[in-house]
Amino acid sequence: MHFRRLLGAFAALVLSIAIALTDLAPVQSSPVAHASSPLAHAAATHVPESPVVRRGAQYHLKHSMSAGAADEVFTYGRAGDEVWFADTDGNGTDTPVVRRVSTLHIRHSMSAGPADVVVVYGRAGDALFFADLDGDGTDTPVVRRGAEFHVRNSLTSGPADVVFRYGRAADQVFFADLDGDGTDTPVVRRGAEFHVRNSLTSGPADVVFRYGRATDQVFFADLDGDGTDTPVVRRGAEFHVRNSLTSGPADKVVVYGRAGDVVYFGRWRAPLEPLELELTSTVSRWWSLSDAYADNTVNTAAFRRDSVTSGVVGGERLQFTAYYDRLGRVVLARRVHGSDDWKVEATQHRGPITDAHNVISIGLDGQGYLHVAWGMHGSPLAYARSDRPGSMTLGPRRAMVQTAALTQAEARESSVTYPQFLPTTDGDLFFLYRHGRSGNGDVVLNRLDSRSQTWSRVADNLIGGEGQRSAYWQAVTDDAGRLHLSWTYRETSDVMTNWDVMYAVSTDDTATEWVRSDGSRYGALPITVQDAERVAEIPQQSNLINQTHMTLDDDGNPFIVTYHDDDRGETQYMVMYHDGARWHSVNTGVRQGRVDLSGSGTLALPLSRPDIAVRGSGSDAEVVLLVRDTALRGSEQSNVATVVRTGKGGIGGGAWYLRDLTTGPVHSWEPTYDTRLWQDEGVLEVYLQYSAQGNHETTVETPPARVYVVRVDLGDWPELRRAGDADVAPPA
Repeated sequence: MHFRRLLGAFAALVLSIAIALTDLAPVQSSPVAHASSPLAHAAATHVPESPVVRRGAQYHLKHSMSAGAADEVFTYGRAGDEVWFADTDGNGTDTPVVRRVSTLHIRHSMSAGPADVVVVYGRAGDALFFADLDGDGTDTPVVRRGAEFHVRNSLTSGPADVVFRYGRAADQVFFADLDGDGTDTPVVRRGAEFHVRNSLTSGPADVVFRYGRATDQVFFADLDGDGTDTPVVRRGAEFHVRNSLTSGPADKVVVYGRAGDVVYFGRWRAPLEPLELELTSTVSRWWSLSDAYADNTVNTAAFRRDSVTSGVVGGERLQFTAYYDRLGRVVLARRVHGSDDWKVEATQHRGPITDAHNVISIGLDGQGYLHVAWGMHGSPLAYARSDRPGSMTLGPRRAMVQTAALTQAEARESSVTYPQFLPTTDGDLFFLYRHGRSGNGDVVLNRLDSRSQTWSRVADNLIGGEGQRSAYWQAVTDDAGRLHLSWTYRETSDVMTNWDVMYAVSTDDTATEWVRSDGSRYGALPITVQDAERVAEIPQQSNLINQTHMTLDDDGNPFIVTYHDDDRGETQYMVMYHDGARWHSVNTGVRQGRVDLSGSGTLALPLSRPDIAVRGSGSDAEVVLLVRDTALRGSEQSNVATVVRTGKGGIGGGAWYLRDLTTGPVHSWEPTYDTRLWQDEGVLEVYLQYSAQGNHETTVETPPARVYVVRVDLGDWPELRRAGDADVAPPA
């Protein structure tokens, strides 16, 4: 809320507001330039308001709405002054304004000292407000005389720039931004009824709602930083927060300060500049979307399958991506592939973003419906579907196979993690997830009939943990609709208890029967550790990472990428592939040093899990790895997004070369790409966003980060940098 004023003994607290949808058309530019969309930045970089308590001429300021000691204490003015807080210089922060008679003394910092600006406006008896009524980001004075308002759009003396009438002389009046458009407009209160006008014109209210009691002290504020103000009532030291302009009980009740305190709310810290990336010429095209949450890897974890997806709907290929914004809202973006016009919308759904496991997975079925699963780490299924083909408007959260006769627990939808959608050949979808917890979980498989839009259960327990372990899998479907799975087992929540790489493939697109790579059949499900095919034997304590990626070569044979310690004690990217007759394992040798994966929860690792794309077949196949690493051999930069690919001899040639996608670090980003676009057209388009990560599921305070979809240039690479010693091929 740009408007700040002293109203007796308090101001406001507020949390979130109804979702605002934003359509954005990003700038397409050269791959080494920054792309920028001011509208996209504005929606994501508001700093939440927080309280300051006044006691005499001393101000106790908090940077968040929480109990505890003040973060800052400063003195300004005199104990008897009339005081407001406003953003009078347009820098995004609020500072004090003191009125003495009709003279305004304005300070542009939260500190003692003389006023930076002194201006005379209005009369001593006028009711004074500060508000941003022209949307320029700066608060200026408004005086009220009865039902008439005199607006000055600059901090100068002189006549009003705008005069308008609204409400009645006896009304209590507020100015607030209730529709998130960046301008303040009047709200009048009559008892417990609020009349909202969204323009500076006379006329009836645009919105009327009731909240609280007629005797309450009422304020409006933006405490979740979404740019929109909502109401709060104060009763003593208790604040009752309503997150929408509707009647009903408080969404949250908070106790803060003392009942007799004078409290204001404002933005005390400048908005954080969103993090943008410098892209290299290896990116042939790129699209800048909006800003996303970046305090952890919930938007960039490798097990996001898929972060970007596409499919042909009504004769044209649509491409979608999804991510969380800073408020935890599920944001969707869509374009017609081949167009630069991305549309971005925040949905009504939110997720618990401080746990990096709570990723968003999206799938597009053959009818054009978008399916979205989000916000789950051993928690009940969160799933929604678009309201029509090609749409980004999601319906309500719903069950998949749960019915009136089948409880959530019986439907195995009560403890869900790692959601993944996979397409079949006829436009249907598979949906994989873990039911249970780390070290004791089962893999569940559902299948969508896209024509009827109904889900059915294929397997309650496809890969069983037997109460002792859980499988961490990678999956891909082939041209026949068969589902390929590879996985590692983990014994406990400690990553160092990962061991071995296994494999199975369904016999057809029903995924009801399964075989090994040699065609021998598995028995009745679940597949267990006793009969699982071993691609590679890798003991525990080998720094074997889980949930990397797999793909298929042109003959439909699987290629799996992972990393673990090699015979020399270095942690290396390993590619395991089947040539139609047997499995091969290739040590890329592209990095140096050993990592330590000890611990539970999401870890802040010096290297990402790799992703893989393949063209060609068998030992002649060209293999492309996407990585982020601090220890790549031959790398000119550290911890950047990098492409590592085989030379002309394919994976059998032994040489690997690399190029960077970014010029600077991307912190803890892990790669994911549009697998369907790659499979259909051989075009590699990657989700790219700076994201931080703390160890053991902690966050790192980080500004919002720009989301990019980038196309990787896989044409001829002149002046390739070899990953490894100049004249020594990495070990096979």
